[in-house]
Amino acid sequence: MIEFEDTWRVIVADCLLGKYLNFSDQLMLAQLNRLFCQMCKPVWQSMWKTRCEFARPAELAWCFQLAICKHKLDHVKVMLQPMASRMTSPQVRRKLFTPDSLKNSLLLTVNDHWELNTVARKDYYVETPSYLFLAIQEGQEEIVNVLLEVGGRELVLICKIDGSSSLFAVIEANNMTMMHMLLRVGGIELTLLLRDDDVSALYFCAEYGNLPALKSILWTLSPLDWRHRCAPDLLMLCANDGASCLYVAAEKGNFDVVLFLTSHLHSSAAKKLLLMRKHNMSTCLHASAKHGHILITRYLLKIGGQELLYMKENSGASCLFVSAEAGQEETVEELIKAGGTTLLMMTSYGVTCLAVAARHGHFNVVSLLLKAGGSELLRHTNPTQYTWSAGSCLHAAVVGGNLKIVKLLVETGGRELLMFCDSVGSCLHSASRSFTPGILEVVQFLVKEGGRELLLKTTSDGLTCLHIAANEGQLSVVQELCKVGGLELLTKCCKYKRSCLFSSAEQGREDIINYLLGQGGRDLLLMTDWQGCSCLFAAVSDGHTDSVEILLKAGGRELLTLLTHDGTTCYDAALAQNFTGIAQMLRDFEYATRDQ
Repeated sequence: MIEFEDTWRVIVADCLLGKYLNFSDQLMLAQLNRLFCQMCKPVWQSMWKTRCEFARPAELAWCFQLAICKHKLDHVKVMLQPMASRMTSPQVRRKLFTPDSLKNSLLLTVNDHWELNTVARKDYYVETPSYLFLAIQEGQEEIVNVLLEVGGRELVLICKIDGSSSLFAVIEANNMTMMHMLLRVGGIELTLLLRDDDVSALYFCAEYGNLPALKSILWTLSPLDWRHRCAPDLLMLCANDGASCLYVAAEKGNFDVVLFLTSHLHSSAAKKLLLMRKHNMSTCLHASAKHGHILITRYLLKIGGQELLYMKENSGASCLFVSAEAGQEETVEELIKAGGTTLLMMTSYGVTCLAVAARHGHFNVVSLLLKAGGSELLRHTNPTQYTWSAGSCLHAAVVGGNLKIVKLLVETGGRELLMFCDSVGSCLHSASRSFTPGILEVVQFLVKEGGRELLLKTTSDGLTCLHIAANEGQLSVVQELCKVGGLELLTKCCKYKRSCLFSSAEQGREDIINYLLGQGGRDLLLMTDWQGCSCLFAAVSDGHTDSVEILLKAGGRELLTLLTHDGTTCYDAALAQNFTGIAQMLRDFEYATRDQ
């Protein structure tokens, strides 16, 4: 017997549905939500039979979704019968859903506007998940079972817009009961569905570390012996970046999955899977070493041996290199024990594992590498001369700004390492290029240890560390270098006879220009390069108005009237570059000082 209160709820809900739901009316939705949760099965059945024939598809979909979200199994069962009967009408089928051949289309979910979606492609892709996905996410095994009974194979093969099937959702939810339901209905066809990025269900199991699900899928593929038939071929399938299921299991640290994949396949298939690479030629050992999974790394070294250990990525990075770069102490130590010569391996840019660890500030890793490699590792330098690690490992440590590592390397390598200088300069040049926090302390240490000998070293173009710092706008470094180097460093020019003031003017570094003018005086101000260009000419040519103004005030008419070797004035340079504002400033200054 239906109680009076329940009857009242039916009347209210019926009235709300009768005037059609306004899905932008939050108050109405809240009222329906509350009434829905309070209705018992007989009341809901009575209301549903009354309204089902007249309600719009959006209203039906909203009620059905609400029933799943509120875990109302009885309500779902009540709703499925009239829904199925509605679908018997071809006219309604054509009106609501396409294609007509898709059975039980009312099981599709609604989009953000609460309108039913149509099937996007013939392979059952939809813009939003089906109601089956919603039930899986809610963990409602009984509702999933009911939906599968009604929707059958066509429902279970519906995928998200990214191509992931309901099997992916179950793997993520780690619900083996629902997985067995899906596999019973979808069979092999369901297990072979790939996501748009070519990820298979087996790959997804390996990524999430869901070994029971992985075994269930393999058993579905080949119930008698999955090692002999199509299962190994599916295990060899890679994602669109070339990663295999073994690679992603090693990357995520899922040791039980790695152990299963390598020990339960026949030896030839296991070996092939073990040596598979991503598109960047990275192996499963690279993945585990990079992420610090020591157990997996140790196991892969045991079964893969030297062949796996010495494999390199496209960039030439070994597994020891990527592990040192990530600062993984345990895996670095394990890899050193496995093969000492990997210490001396370089990337295609000539970067060693010691250099990359020093660059990223991994002090403990640097200590391990130095202990294992010693002076031979310290002597390895970059042959290409154009990356951040150009020069020695000390250059790399300086760029990283880690004073503790810099001190350790100088202590280990001695003065020979400290004074090392190649075409791109000394370690002090590298420090002058770096904007890493704490670089000033590194500069102070290097200046103290290296003295004037280190200060006056130059690049192949004759640039001093002061040229570099002035060019990069490193005011604090410039001040420190000038304090120790004095006038000798200030007036030292590169092979094109350009001063540090010229370098700062060329880049428009006003604060550094002011400081250098105070330190170098008029002699520095009036210096010209091999073409006769002054610092004012450099500032004008690059359009640095504020720098031009500072230099004019400091140099006056004497600086303004300096000509290049071909007779070009600063005014001519401004006009040539179409810097009319600067040209006018120069002309006004010339008129104002013509009597001087």
